[in-house]
Amino acid sequence: MTYFMPVVISPIVITLVFGLIFDKDYGLVNATLRAVFGFGGVDWLGESAWARVAVVILVLWRWTGYLTIFFLAGLQNVPRELYEAAAIDGAGPVRRFWDVTLPALRPVTAFIAVTVLVNTAQIFEEPFLLTQGGPGESTLSVAMFVFRAGFQRQQLGYAAAAGVLLFVAVFVLGQLAMRALGVGRSTR
Repeated sequence: MTYFMPVVISPIVITLVFGLIFDKDYGLVNATLRAVFGFGGVDWLGESAWARVAVVILVLWRWTGYLTIFFLAGLQNVPRELYEAAAIDGAGPVRRFWDVTLPALRPVTAFIAVTVLVNTAQIFEEPFLLTQGGPGESTLSVAMFVFRAGFQRQQLGYAAAAGVLLFVAVFVLGQLAMRALGVGRSTR
């Protein structure tokens, strides 16, 4: 339940809290850096590289529990007989992991890879609420680009073309990920 909680909390609340955590002057991260290492004052949301890191940490924290649920369901569906057979054949824990667990999780891994790819391409709320795509355009996502073109600059055709290109790119990358992970192939 604790791992899944970030998924059900509003993105607005999460980004407000993370904005406070990454605040340059009074944030929890800088206070911890000052207390433990003696330095602080990193402008997490004002410098391009650190703003990207802050957005990545936020997104990872928010979606890790959701993806863990899928892996947990996949692990529960791995037949115990496979582990027993591998142990009888003399496979140790590492070999059982590589030869039994990972192949059994291949469909789940493919699903998660494609889901993460699609969701990452569509990321909007976190960088928009945390940094508005800045500083500069360092945290500008494709979805934010489409939003700005369509609704702020009123370039609807340009935004539509960018949206179609986003769809094509996500579709092609999703197909490549499915093929790389061997999902959807016939076993004959």
